[in-house]
Amino acid sequence: SSSISNSVAVTGTNSEWTSGYVYLGYMNPGRHRLSINNGGAFTTTSTCDIGVYCNSNALTLADPGSSLTCNNYRLGYSSMDNQCIVSNGARLVVNNSSSLATVVEGGLTTVTITGAGSLWTNNVDFDFDDGSNLLQIISGGRLADNDGYVQGNNGSPDTVVVAGTNSMWYSTANLYLADSGTRLFITNGGTVSDNIAYIGENSGNNNCFALVDGAGSLWTNNDKLNDGALYLGVSGATNTLMVSDSGEVAAPDIYVNNNSLLAVANSGTLLAVRDIYNGSSGGLYIGNNSSPNQMVISNNAVVNVGFLLQIGNFLQASTQTSNTVTISGGTMIVSNSITVGTSGSLVLNSGTFRGGVFSISNYSMQTNAIVFHGGTLQAGGINYTFSSYPLPLLVGDGFHSATFQMGTNANNLNAGIFSGGFNVSSNAWLMGGGIVNGNVTVYSGGTFAPGITNLASVTVNGNLLLNNGSATLMGLQPYTASACSVQGLTNVVYGGTLQLTNLGGSYLAGQSYQLFSAGQYSGAFTGISPATPGSGLLWNTYALGVNGTLRIVSTNQAPPTISGVAQSGGSLTITGTGGLAYDPCYLLTSTNLAMPNWTLVATNYFDATGTVNFTNPVSPAELQRYFALQPN
Repeated sequence: SSSISNSVAVTGTNSEWTSGYVYLGYMNPGRHRLSINNGGAFTTTSTCDIGVYCNSNALTLADPGSSLTCNNYRLGYSSMDNQCIVSNGARLVVNNSSSLATVVEGGLTTVTITGAGSLWTNNVDFDFDDGSNLLQIISGGRLADNDGYVQGNNGSPDTVVVAGTNSMWYSTANLYLADSGTRLFITNGGTVSDNIAYIGENSGNNNCFALVDGAGSLWTNNDKLNDGALYLGVSGATNTLMVSDSGEVAAPDIYVNNNSLLAVANSGTLLAVRDIYNGSSGGLYIGNNSSPNQMVISNNAVVNVGFLLQIGNFLQASTQTSNTVTISGGTMIVSNSITVGTSGSLVLNSGTFRGGVFSISNYSMQTNAIVFHGGTLQAGGINYTFSSYPLPLLVGDGFHSATFQMGTNANNLNAGIFSGGFNVSSNAWLMGGGIVNGNVTVYSGGTFAPGITNLASVTVNGNLLLNNGSATLMGLQPYTASACSVQGLTNVVYGGTLQLTNLGGSYLAGQSYQLFSAGQYSGAFTGISPATPGSGLLWNTYALGVNGTLRIVSTNQAPPTISGVAQSGGSLTITGTGGLAYDPCYLLTSTNLAMPNWTLVATNYFDATGTVNFTNPVSPAELQRYFALQPN
C-alpha cells in the first residue's frame, strides 16, 4: 500500500505460494509485479485483486506447469494501465464458488493469453468492462467462461483480439458486445464459440463492431442442446459484423436490426446459417423488428441459409425505410423460402442468388422487392401476398448480364409458380420451367429459354411478346418427338430469332414439334438457327402461326397436284391436294402453254389435310386458259 515497484516471483517446479485474499497493488503509486513461471504455483482460497486504486501493476504467468488458482479474480478496479499475461503454456484458474463474475475493468487494462497450452478458465461469467481495455487471445492461447461480456464505458470502447491458429475464446453460454464502439477481431485462424451472441445489446450500445477475417477464422454461435443465435443490433443501433478473406461465421439464426450492417466479402468467406451440431434448418432475418438494415455480399463470398431468409417484416408500416440484402459478386443460397416484407428489398448486382419461393408483401413499393440488375437469380416461385395485380419482374437493367432461372425448387426445373410475369431486358435471360401468372415480354437483346436443357415446359397464363432483336431458345428431342414448350398463352407475338438445340436423336422429314400453345398467334420469327435441320431437310414454320407447331420437311417434297376442277356459272373452282398443312399455295395462270407467261392469280393455304381450293371468275369469251399450283 502506498509504495512503488515491489515484486514477487514464484518460480521453479514445486515452488508454491498459498494465501488468502491477495492484493497486487493497493492504492497508488503502484508498478508492482507478481511473476509465476517455470512451474511455480500460486493458490488463493479467496480473491486475487490486481490494481485497486493503483496503476501499472502486472501479473505474469509463464511456462508449462505454472499456475494461478483463485476463488475470485478482479483486475484494474478504479485504476489504469494494469496487465495480466498468461503465456507459454501457463494456466489461470478461477474456481468461483460464490458466483461472482471475473472482472477486468479500469482503463487501458491489458489481458494477454498467448502460446500453445496457455489457458484461462472461469467457471463463472467473464466481465471485460470499463473503457479502452484490450483483451488479446493469440498464438494458441485460450479463454473459457460461462457468459462473456465486452462492455466498455462512456464512449471508451474495449477491444478483443482472437488471432492465430488454435487461439480460442469459448463461452459455454452467451457472448455480449454491449457498449458503444466495442470491437471484436477474430483473425488469422482464431476461433470464438458461444451459444448466443449479442452485438449492441442494450439501448445506447451503438457502433459495436465485429470482424471475422482470414483463413481458419471462425465464430460459431451454437450449442449441442440449444439452438443458439447471433443478434446484430438488439436495442443498440448502427452495429456492424464483417466477415471477410475466408473467415467463417455459423449460427442457427441470425438477426440484423436497428440500422445495422452485415457484410460478407471476398473469396473463401462463408456465412452459414444452420445448426452445426444437429443439421437443422436456420433463419436469417434482416430487419425483422426495425429498420433500416443492410446485408452486403461481395467478391465471391458465400452465404448459406439452411431454411428461411426474411427481409423486412410483414407487420411493418409500408412507409418504413427499406431493409436491404445486396449481392455484388458473391453467392447466397437459401435452402427453402424467402419472405420480403413491406420494407424489404433484395438487390442483385452480380453474382448468384439461389432460393426457394419468394413470398412478397412489398405492395407499396413492389418494384423494389426484387431489384435485379445483373448476375444469376434462381427461384422456386414468386408469390405476392397482398397484390391482386402484381407488376412484372424486370430481369436485368439492360446493361449487365442477367439470368433468371425459374423453378429451382428441389432441383426440379418444372416446379414453381411465378406471379406478375417478367420483362426481360437486353443482355438478360429468362429460362427454366414453371407457371407464370402474368405476361412475359422479351425486349430486343433479351433471351427467352424455356427448359432449354431438359424439355421443361412453361405455362404462361397471359401474353408472350417476343420483340424483334430478341432470341428464343428451345430444345428438341427427335428420338422421343418431344420439345420444350410454352403453353396456356392468350396471345403470342413472334419476333426475333428462334434458336433450336438438338437434345438427342436425328431429324427426319415429317417430324413436328408444338412449341407454343395459344389462343391467338401473330408475327413471325425473323430467322431460325441452325438454318436447316440437316442435309435435304428444311424447317417449315407456317404452322407456327396456326397452332404453334414447327415441322421438318424434305427438300424433295412431292409437289401438290390439281385434283379437281369445277365450273359453276362464271366461276371456276380448282382443288389441289398433297400439300403441306397450313403452308401457303399460289395459283398461277397463263393463256399460252407453248410460251407461258405465268402470273399470280390468288394465294390460299392448305388445310390440315393438305387440301386447298381456289375459286376465280372465268370469261366465256376466252378460248383457253391454263392453271398451275405453286407451293411455297
